[in-house]
Amino acid sequence: MTNAQRSIDQHTARRIAVESVTDPRTVLRFVAGETVRGMTALRIREALQRMNLGHLAPAEARSAA
Repeated sequence: MTNAQRSIDQHTARRIAVESVTDPRTVLRFVAGETVRGMTALRIREALQRMNLGHLAPAEARSAA
């Protein structure tokens, strides 16, 4: 899956940010596969799984779980 296929809208990014207690810009960076600090990435990854959106996590983040 490419980054273009993983892009999300601002509303979805905000929902994930609220669920993971992070900034929506950080959520967008995580989904795009950019570097995000470890604990923050963990919270976003877990929020994506709780929301049944785990497919949005970059492959390396999915395999780390």
